[in-house]
Amino acid sequence: MRNIRKFMVALVCLALLLVLQTGAMAANEYLSRHGAYAARLGDTVYASIYNGSGYTLYSVPAAGGTMSALETDPAIEDLVVVDNALYYIRGAGDAMQIVKRTDSGDDETLCEFENGVQVSNLSYYDDVLYCIANNRLYIVDPNSGDNTELCEEPVEDYAIVSDVIFYISSNNQISYERTVTGETAPLNQTAGTLWSMSILGTNPEELISKGVTDLRAYNDNLFFHNLEDNYVMGSTEEMWLEGKLYRYNIQTGQMASLNLDYDWDYYPTDAGLVVYTSQDISLYPLTGGEPTQLMAPELRTSVTALDDTALVYEYNSQRFTSLPLDGTAETVLFDDSDVLPDVTDDEGETVSPLSDNPEGTAEDETEDETDPDETDDAEDDTEDSDTSSSSSSSSSSSSSKSGGYIFPNSSSKKLTRKQILGIKKSNWCYARNEIYARHGYVFKKAKFKKYFAKKSWYKPGGFSTSQLNSVEWYNMELIKSMEEEYGLLSSSSSSSSSSSSSSSSSSSSSAKNNYYVLKEARNKKLSKNYLRKKLGSKSKYALARNEILARHGYVFKTEKYKKYFKNQKWYKPGGYSSSKVSAIEWYNIKQLKYLENNG
Repeated sequence: MRNIRKFMVALVCLALLLVLQTGAMAANEYLSRHGAYAARLGDTVYASIYNGSGYTLYSVPAAGGTMSALETDPAIEDLVVVDNALYYIRGAGDAMQIVKRTDSGDDETLCEFENGVQVSNLSYYDDVLYCIANNRLYIVDPNSGDNTELCEEPVEDYAIVSDVIFYISSNNQISYERTVTGETAPLNQTAGTLWSMSILGTNPEELISKGVTDLRAYNDNLFFHNLEDNYVMGSTEEMWLEGKLYRYNIQTGQMASLNLDYDWDYYPTDAGLVVYTSQDISLYPLTGGEPTQLMAPELRTSVTALDDTALVYEYNSQRFTSLPLDGTAETVLFDDSDVLPDVTDDEGETVSPLSDNPEGTAEDETEDETDPDETDDAEDDTEDSDTSSSSSSSSSSSSSKSGGYIFPNSSSKKLTRKQILGIKKSNWCYARNEIYARHGYVFKKAKFKKYFAKKSWYKPGGFSTSQLNSVEWYNMELIKSMEEEYGLLSSSSSSSSSSSSSSSSSSSSSAKNNYYVLKEARNKKLSKNYLRKKLGSKSKYALARNEILARHGYVFKTEKYKKYFKNQKWYKPGGYSSSKVSAIEWYNIKQLKYLENNG
């Protein structure tokens, strides 16, 4: 630790000068700037993207272009821009570092903490960096790297507004319990309470004696999740409580709910409150009210928001988007699936005349989801990999003891990847099929018969796909796609696997990817507006159109599509017939073809 005393004296003097100055600045200028997975420095956007085992730091021009990999480490997080430099936390073996990278591309280790010290929540306020190290708030000189513990108060999260540090303290934690139907023991969750202290780390004072998590600030308001007003997340094997989003006015001390059922994350900005859920990214007024939908990204997505822009990275499509919060057109910074050249002619890929579409002229509305094709039956002939009969029976018996559901709310709430990954993979097929079982589906396979026969709620008979709502279709698609992604299930979207030629086996064995550009095109009519927002380019319209045909084994003639679909594990060329393409799929083909020609 170098020059710590000198640094602290300078900090005290600076704080006194701010108190004595006569010209009061806007509260927003006295607000800490917290790190995120992405940040913008000049004409460059930086992003830390999870690569399966660690994180890779990328740079991409703010106007769009090639994403360049800069470094890969076990942890790269909390990117924050200060003047002409980017700062972030990096893992380095057993130690954690704060790194400084200039706009010229040079980087240096600003400071390194002792082995085993956990560092998080990097932020910048009034010429000083802050971070949490082993639950204590530290200050770091952004030039010299000198760092020191600010105070002994235990800090879980914090925000700084007008020289006041608001923080969640792990002292005096509040515990909450909630009884869940079918569970023998109530759920229990704890969280720290909300406190404040001076910028010098003195005069701590409790503000709210309720469990608080995920603290953010904007002007005179603090935002947080209030665990006292909780809801249940997870599955029957792993459940936990989450708090609903609240606002606290610093000046009046008033606290109010923002009346949101749930959120995955949120970001207060100049434009309003950006709220990210499993369904969309929306912009709410900071004081509450009706939202404006900004985007409906794919499920596995990273989001953050700057003052006037959200940065969205979609993992499956590898699409990185700069999303203005004023409603103007988005900028696609990078799109790995958009590397194919624009399609200027059919090359035979459409195959069937669009008059085959029995729906007639397309309406510019997205209709409710309808029945999938027959390959979307609740059962699948392919057994789960890495799953023995003993593990299946074990999961069945353990779940049947309470007579409960794997996902009790899968008929009314959209599931998330996190929830599905929270249960054993061997239970995914049962979770998908219990959606059918709720409506009396009569199973043919012995393992499902045996499993659901033990459920007190299961009443076989009277099943109809018309009974399934759009949330249930969504959840079945999500679970099924994850089963395919993790190799538990062969893709049923290609119905010709039994008649595939030898080329299909060589194709699948060498394929590296397993994702869809437009998975929902199989069983849901999609409007032109939805397709423009989801895809947004001529080449992606063409790719999505041909993907519909590829699901049914169409053998492509043009080299670019041969190469692209050969690299998809689900693609099984051979056995194609236009009769296998459903009316819904023809409807979507027509929509996509229109956008290819007219934009």
